[in-house]
Amino acid sequence: MAQRITFFRLFTRRAALATALFGICVGGAGVGHAAELLSGKSSDGLVFIVSNDDDLDLWRARLSDGALQRLTHSPDHQERRPQWSDAAKQLLLISRNIDGAMKSHVKVLEPITGELKGIGPEPDFLQRFPVWSPDGKSIAHTFRMPHVKSKTDSDAGVVIVNLEDNNRQLIARVEQTNHRMLQLDYSSNGRFIIARGRIKNVKNNDKLWMLRHGTKPTAVHQVPSGIYAKPEFTRDDSHVIYTYRARVNRPRDIMSIELAPKSRAIKVASTPQSDDHSASPSPSRDEIVFVSNRDGSHDIFISPLGEGPAVNLTKGSKTANTSPLWSPDGERIAYVAIPSDMFSQGNQIPHSIIKVVDRKGKLLFETPGAHPAWMPAWTGNQPVAPSGKQPTKKKVTP
Repeated sequence: MAQRITFFRLFTRRAALATALFGICVGGAGVGHAAELLSGKSSDGLVFIVSNDDDLDLWRARLSDGALQRLTHSPDHQERRPQWSDAAKQLLLISRNIDGAMKSHVKVLEPITGELKGIGPEPDFLQRFPVWSPDGKSIAHTFRMPHVKSKTDSDAGVVIVNLEDNNRQLIARVEQTNHRMLQLDYSSNGRFIIARGRIKNVKNNDKLWMLRHGTKPTAVHQVPSGIYAKPEFTRDDSHVIYTYRARVNRPRDIMSIELAPKSRAIKVASTPQSDDHSASPSPSRDEIVFVSNRDGSHDIFISPLGEGPAVNLTKGSKTANTSPLWSPDGERIAYVAIPSDMFSQGNQIPHSIIKVVDRKGKLLFETPGAHPAWMPAWTGNQPVAPSGKQPTKKKVTP
C-alpha cells in the first residue's frame, strides 16, 4: 500500500551527547537503562533487538512519540527473541554466547530495576523456544545437548520452569516421542502446550505434539505428513494454526485443525501455487495475519478464519515483509521488512526494519531492528537511538 509519509530524524547530535552525560549512552556495560514506570498497555510499545556489528542488544520503542530506549548491552552475549508477560511484568529472552561455545540460555529481565537473570543454573545444554505460561508464573522451553550433532539425541526435551522456586518439570523427552521438540505455544487456559516435533535425519515427517504436565505427549492425528512450522492456538483454544509444506522446495500452506476427535487439518487462506506461511491468529477476532507471495512479492495479509477474502496490507512495498505479530488488543500488527535483494542472505538482522501498521495497512511506526514483541511503553523521557542507527518514525495518531 503506497503511503506518502514524511519522516524526520529522531535525535540530534546534541541530544545524543546530553543523553550520554546522563549515563545512558550507547557503549556502557550491562543493562542499558531502567524505565521509571510502565504505561500498562502492551499495545503501546515494542521490544526488539538491534544489531551493532556482532552485538545484538534489546531495545524498546514507545509508539506514541517514537522514542527509543536500550534495555541491555552485553558485548559477550547476543540477546534474541524477547517476549513480554503482562502477568509477570517481565521479559524473557534468549541469551547466546558469541565465543563459539554454542550455548544459548533463557533469561528474564525486569525492565524497571534492570535485573537480568537466568532461570536456574546455566546448564551445558542449549535452551531454546521459550514461552510464557498465561499466568506468568512459569516458562516452558526446549533443551538439547550441544553434542546433538553426533549419533545421539537422548538429551533433548521440554521442561516447565517455575519462576518462584526454579523447580523444573520435565514434560517431554525425545525417547518418548522420537521427535525433537521445536516452536512451543501455550493454550490461553494454560493447560496445554502445542509443539512442533521433528525426527533427526528424517525428512518430511514432522508431527504436532500436545504436551501437558503429568501425562505422556500426545500426537495430533489427521494431519498430512510433511514439514511443519509455527503452531499456535486460536484465541479460544479450539484450533491450532500452523504452516505446512509437503516437502522441501514446495510452496507452503496455512493449515488449521480443530482439537476434537476425528478432526482433519484443512487449508486456511491459502491459494494454489502461492507460498503462504507464518500465520498468527488474532487475539480479538476470528482472523489471521500471514505472509504470502501471491501478489508477486512477500506481503502481509489479513484473512478471516472462515469464509472471506484475504487483504494485502503491504501491497506495493519494495521490501520483503515477514514475521507478522498482532498487538494484544488486535488493532495493530508489527512485522519485519527486509530489502528484497537481502532477503535470501544468511544474516538478515543488520538490514531489517521493524514496521507497525493498523488493520487497514496504515504505517504507524518504523525503526531498524528485528525480533519484535509487544510490551508496555514507559512514562519517562530520555530517549536514545541505537548506536550507528538513526531510525525514522511516524507519530502514532491517537
